Amino acid sequence: MNRMMEDPLVLPADVIILSANEIDPTLLERMDWSEGDCVVTYRNARGSSHKIDADTARLLEQFREPRTILQAVFRHSVLQQREALDVLQSAFGVLSRLIQAHLLVLAESEDAAPLVAAFTVGARIDRFEVIRSEEHTSELQSLRH
Repeated sequence: MNRMMEDPLVLPADVIILSANEIDPTLLERMDWSEGDCVVTYRNARGSSHKIDADTARLLEQFREPRTILQAVFRHSVLQQREALDVLQSAFGVLSRLIQAHLLVLAESEDAAPLVAAFTVGARIDRFEVIRSEEHTSELQSLRH
């Protein structure tokens, strides 16, 4: 974690932040959502999604460009007219979880690059052929025998 505090971090190119009103209402019914909540997740992949509040979503936008945690917290605190220490204390736990989930990564790492499909349409795998690529599905679910 020490390196994560000192080195620039970035949201990977395929990580998106959606507000609750952009999410299927049937999913929201099964979860505890508050006004302004958001979800941070990878665009075209299955994996972990994390619910965050609106203030954390605004802080995460600071990581669209490589920044250290302290740089992002300082910029966010200035924009939101809040004390930087308060921002850091309230956000540190969620930032740690997002780092562990690889939703916030070292800027120079391979994890920062866009996801690339392992199989493209038309590719053959044994006796199967990939017929389409679908968002939010396992690549192997789009095979034709």
